[in-house]
Amino acid sequence: MLILSLVTMELKRYALKGIVHRFLLFTHLIFNFFEVYQMIPRIILTILLLLCGLVSSSFASDNAAAIAAIKAGAQVVDVRTTGEFAAGHLITAQNIDYETISDHLAELNPDKTKLIVLYCGSGFRAEKARKALLAKGYSAVLNAGGYDELVEAGLLSSK
Repeated sequence: MLILSLVTMELKRYALKGIVHRFLLFTHLIFNFFEVYQMIPRIILTILLLLCGLVSSSFASDNAAAIAAIKAGAQVVDVRTTGEFAAGHLITAQNIDYETISDHLAELNPDKTKLIVLYCGSGFRAEKARKALLAKGYSAVLNAGGYDELVEAGLLSSK
């Protein structure tokens, strides 16, 4: 009789563990759903603002001016990683990673009013680098956008 009651208690304990485990999985799924669900209004609002022109990509308007400046001989900085730079870059570009650009100001033109054109893979890192340079007192910094766009625009690359 004692063995039967012990077995019954063990079975109840495992059944309880299974129920608790299933409950925890269910609550985890529900919380993940609500986290994603809460992001949807933000995503929709951002898309609507972009479509209405209230928020614009910060590098889109600089692209044409940056291409003209590069063709005119402005200083060009590729802010991608050294690996990306080695895989292909604009002929006139020097490589300074966007995360360390503030530490490498000596490699840039000492005249902070001279034009500097930045590019990366898509324009996102170049924009971060542009803001860092503006914070350091540089007044003429353009974000040219992404490397592939610049090559498609006819700028010479090392590929």
